[in-house]
Amino acid sequence: MSKLIPYADRLARSLWERAARNVSTDLTSLALFRIVFGLFSLLFLTPSFGWIKDAPQAFFDPPYLSFANLLPSFPGGAFFATLDVLAVLLLVFITLGVKARLSAVAFFIITVTGDSFAYSFGKIDHSFLSAVLPLCLAFSGWGTKYALLPDKPRRLDSVGLSLSAYAVLVAFGMFTAGFVKSLFWVDFNVSTSGFLSWFYGGYYNLGRTNLLASLVPLVPTTFFELADYAAVAFELSGFLFLLSGRRAWRLWLTLAATFHLLNVLTLNIGFISHFVVYLAFVDFSKLAGVWEPRRKPLKIGLVALTAALGLAHLGGLYTGNTFSLAGWLAPANSRLLGLYFAVGIWLSAFLILGWNLYAARGKREPALSAQRQPS
Repeated sequence: MSKLIPYADRLARSLWERAARNVSTDLTSLALFRIVFGLFSLLFLTPSFGWIKDAPQAFFDPPYLSFANLLPSFPGGAFFATLDVLAVLLLVFITLGVKARLSAVAFFIITVTGDSFAYSFGKIDHSFLSAVLPLCLAFSGWGTKYALLPDKPRRLDSVGLSLSAYAVLVAFGMFTAGFVKSLFWVDFNVSTSGFLSWFYGGYYNLGRTNLLASLVPLVPTTFFELADYAAVAFELSGFLFLLSGRRAWRLWLTLAATFHLLNVLTLNIGFISHFVVYLAFVDFSKLAGVWEPRRKPLKIGLVALTAALGLAHLGGLYTGNTFSLAGWLAPANSRLLGLYFAVGIWLSAFLILGWNLYAARGKREPALSAQRQPS
């Protein structure tokens, strides 16, 4: 047994370092992605918890392992209003690079705290991966560049290790979804289909009949049985692709965007929050060539846009009319418009990730030591 412990330690270290090499990118790229993440979140993913204050206390049934379980009931409206204001301000700070490391950690805490109360109603959403993203990347050094108030580089900052930790969470999240499906979808019975069980429930009960949904009943059931196995294999394979190499991981991310695009077209499920989840691994370093020659006007434009979005959110919180660009582009009373918007998001993700896959051809994985920042 004593000999197995050092072996297990070496194996774990080797796997982590391999994952870090496979996902690592330039620090410049990650600093630019910080801006992309912040703007996209301000436009489409800004957390909102104020609605919880109107929920009956009888609905308070939080998960056992959550902050909400420390309290006997829902707190007052001032508590949730404070969370909403802090979430907006912290997203503004992350986007502009105002102590991005501390802001990212604080944003994660705010989001998890609010979500723990939102999950008290019994439904747990898939937004965890976009919420934990800033926590993982807070220790990458992404706030040391393109920042109004930059972080000081720290010896422990590591692009590779931060991204690999996040990649493991992404792969694990997909694995858990695939494992549950495998128990029911992989039955080798061509007269049944896990996909169709999802499809027909949404088609007839929820009115998900748009885009390509009407064509699904025309396709032989055998095809969807094979699609079940392909979906399960894809969701279970994240760790395999992560450890196989840089291009393999980027291929898996491109397949993930394709997977979501097909879900929008057939199941009418948008799920745009994972857009930034996959883009975290894109190499944005070439955008530095656009930024650097136009540094001053782009910085002024970014500050103006971010400030405008932040003020719009704060104004919405004050007036009770929550600001949401997604709501304007895809209002609740226009299901089809919302689906077109989701198609555009996932088609963009597919093109970006496909370009990222193509750009990675012939490149060698960087040494992990090269990704650490100077003290």
